[in-house]
Amino acid sequence: MREAATALGLAIVERYFTEATRRLERREAVNRPSGHAMRASRTVGKADNPDRTTESDSRQRPEPPRGTLNAMTTAFPPLAIPSAVLKELRVRDDAGHPPRPYPDDEGDAPLRCCLRSSTAGERIALISYAPLRRWAAQTGADPGAYDEQGPVFVHADDCGGPAGGNLGYPWARPGALRVLRRYDRRGHITGGRMLELPDDAQAAFAHALAEAFAEPETAQVHVRAVEYGCYHFRVDRP
Repeated sequence: MREAATALGLAIVERYFTEATRRLERREAVNRPSGHAMRASRTVGKADNPDRTTESDSRQRPEPPRGTLNAMTTAFPPLAIPSAVLKELRVRDDAGHPPRPYPDDEGDAPLRCCLRSSTAGERIALISYAPLRRWAAQTGADPGAYDEQGPVFVHADDCGGPAGGNLGYPWARPGALRVLRRYDRRGHITGGRMLELPDDAQAAFAHALAEAFAEPETAQVHVRAVEYGCYHFRVDRP
């Protein structure tokens, strides 16, 4: 009886935090004056002053049509979570918890498995993901305290990854705030840039990434939302 009550209590708490996360992720900053589109671009801390910005923006205004994204060519392509990693995460996430899939009754959750937004009715899961962990294990890097983890939405089942071979940058609508964190070969943060996306968001991303990789020490860049700090995607040095 006690075990059943405990399990029920844990399920209620987990459901509460899942719903709280979904509510927080809907609070993306909306339209900002276009004249200020690039005003927010600035340098964000060095390795001894880790980035402390926060944001997540799970529920968003509509993206450009998928055909538009597929037609984009990028010198620095965005990378989704690899399929082999997703297979592990769908059993147990990086916080050690089994996922709890559910049907998405709202849609527009940013799916890091395929770099698109969900549609209502799809089965998704909110899991914990550590973007540097497996890369560090493969390369012998030692991120130390930079091996952070956080919540991301993914499809509950294998979705085949991003559609098409040339995706543009996802969730890149004018007015959205993004931070581009630079990591070196140790997996340490070496700097970054906050970017308020202008009307030509794709070009702004490309320019900011070119700037990041102009620094010889930059091995990869992680793009995150600002208000709640959620990881969006990774870009590797070409």
